[in-house]
Amino acid sequence: MDKPYKITCVVLASIIAILVVILILYLQKTFTVTFDTKGGTIYQAVEVRPNTPVIKPLDPVMEGFRFVGWYVGNTDEKFDFNSKIANDITITAKWEPII
Repeated sequence: MDKPYKITCVVLASIIAILVVILILYLQKTFTVTFDTKGGTIYQAVEVRPNTPVIKPLDPVMEGFRFVGWYVGNTDEKFDFNSKIANDITITAKWEPII
């Protein structure tokens, strides 16, 4: 009767230890958010915890251009600063010439 109890305890302790390690690794994980201003004001990349939004930087400045907004990578999709970050991402500034 004593042996199955010991085996069960060892198995449960191992599972708990594995879950604790996974939790610690998850809590240490961060994603990198890079701001590509295409020649405007330079911003440092920031590290963001999983499933948290990134703080919107001040609008960049570039001589001869008007800042249009921040976009996802090189797409025409505007970046939503309320969205939660779930992977490394580059947020790109779009510009239009001042005429």
